[in-house]
Amino acid sequence: MGRLNGVNIINFDNTLIYESELIAKAGKVLDFTNISGLKLFSSLDKLQKLSKNCFPL
Repeated sequence: MGRLNGVNIINFDNTLIYESELIAKAGKVLDFTNISGLKLFSSLDKLQKLSKNCFPL
């Protein structure tokens, strides 16, 4: 199986570090481990911080 076109991985807490094949096939791996408290469900301020990192003005 080749690259997964259009598939990106968002790394919040290194839970996928053992998925080396998946990581190798992904388009990008976005590292957000520097934002503590950011999980599947997060507060508005954490999501705003994520947004600023993804889409800086």
